[in-house]
Amino acid sequence: GGRLFVVRGGKVAQALAARGDDFALSPDGGSAAVVSGRRLALFKDGAGVWTMPGDDVLHHPCFSPDGLHVACSSEAGTLYVTDAQGR
Repeated sequence: GGRLFVVRGGKVAQALAARGDDFALSPDGGSAAVVSGRRLALFKDGAGVWTMPGDDVLHHPCFSPDGLHVACSSEAGTLYVTDAQGR
């Protein structure tokens, strides 16, 4: 286990119950994409929304500028792009 803290204005805005190797915040700051090993997870307002397995270790999660899509890459060379609902 682990925790990821989102801090705004010097105060903890969200505490996510998540272990992660890398993460990204959505443009509005309400969602976080977290990669941990072969798993991509999306959190919204501090709660887990969905997880997606990858074909190898995942890296570099990011949101599209409008916050509607999440992308990450795997060490096997696969690029994953999903909508904010994980589809």
